[in-house]
Amino acid sequence: MDKQLQVILIGMLVDFTRKEVLEKEIVFGAKKGIEKLEAVKNNFFGKFKDFIKKVQEINNPYIPDDIEKFTEDLLLKGAETLEKTVNVDEIIHKILGEEKRAIGI
Repeated sequence: MDKQLQVILIGMLVDFTRKEVLEKEIVFGAKKGIEKLEAVKNNFFGKFKDFIKKVQEINNPYIPDDIEKFTEDLLLKGAETLEKTVNVDEIIHKILGEEKRAIGI
């Protein structure tokens, strides 16, 4: 995978994971951390691909539609590659740790 694409996708993956962690924190409130972890992991890359599609739905009038479509396809193919190489547990634990430090836990 091209390095520039990998950087973009990793950034999107971190943003997506943060969103999922915070969303599960609200939904699961005081439940155990392992339950939140499992909730975030459930269909992680399926939800990440949906996240990419939603980001791409925002129509930028300065970018031609065929280029936007190409970009979406490229990002989705890159997400499939990341799915095979990225350790989801490690990313989630790292972000959970950052969130805990931010709120002083």
